[in-house]
Amino acid sequence: MKAVPPSVLLDTSAWIAHYRGTDPRITILIQQESVVMHPIVLGELAMGNLPDRANTIEQLRKLPTIVDAGHRFTLDFIEAHRAFGRGIGYNDVQLIASVVLNGTVKLLSFDRRLHEFAQTIQRAHTLATQ
Repeated sequence: MKAVPPSVLLDTSAWIAHYRGTDPRITILIQQESVVMHPIVLGELAMGNLPDRANTIEQLRKLPTIVDAGHRFTLDFIEAHRAFGRGIGYNDVQLIASVVLNGTVKLLSFDRRLHEFAQTIQRAHTLATQ
């Protein structure tokens, strides 16, 4: 039986690195079918200048989507995990709260503060060194 790789939510910074071609390890995650999507990330990407825009958005929409934590859960999460005052935004916290809500999913972010916060709650995905 083939082992199922763990799911990884790429935040917007990770997708930007992928589209700029600056980190081939992200391509490997995508090829392994390890990547999941969140509506906030899809929305943020849709607001940018994507390569082959229509096709790219269609491909992103085909990725498995994790359950969104929602506003109430995210507000409770902010308090429970002392996410305030860390230099990360509400959308960032909603991504992390959604990752927690979805079990074994981890977050890949190239945003230093977001990555550090994800590490504090053992939800950061760290790319293997090349």
